[in-house]
Amino acid sequence: MAQIFVSHSSKDTKALDFLNRAFASTEVEAKYEEIEAIVHGKRSAAEIAADIAASKATFVGKPGTGGTFQLSATALHTGLRSKTR
Repeated sequence: MAQIFVSHSSKDTKALDFLNRAFASTEVEAKYEEIEAIVHGKRSAAEIAADIAASKATFVGKPGTGGTFQLSATALHTGLRSKTR
């Protein structure tokens, strides 16, 4: 199973619902990190770096956009396949 790191705001519920539905039919496990937890020190830089390093791709939410994400193409691998194939 491939892991994808998703940095988001707790307010991004619609975007997270979309990503959960999109990943449901794939061999992808999402690793979600709320920006609020990062800002308030609930997650260390080392923990976040380890999660990113273990991920095949990284999505970073843009603050204040209500769920607009940017994909880090440098981490993306083409080996992700649908479970239904």
